[in-house]
Amino acid sequence: MMHTRIRHALFCLYGGEPPNWLHNRRNIWDDGNRLTASFYPKKGQERVTLETKTAVGDGLWYPIAWTWRGVNSDQDNAELVLYVDGMPVGH
Repeated sequence: MMHTRIRHALFCLYGGEPPNWLHNRRNIWDDGNRLTASFYPKKGQERVTLETKTAVGDGLWYPIAWTWRGVNSDQDNAELVLYVDGMPVGH
């Protein structure tokens, strides 16, 4: 029997109207086994993805926050941090 993961969007912020909505987009997903945060930067740049081993698919509520610094700046010190219950779970 094959199990299919169901992904739930917890957060999605679009950076513009079509056709530019694919760029400057931020997502946080839960597939029941882990949280994944993705940032789609400026056109022509690669998507940045942060996967964690933190699961929140147990039916309870969790405060989730995501901070970023320097993304889209073309600098090497760009940083994404994902927090659950006020604790960093991915960097």
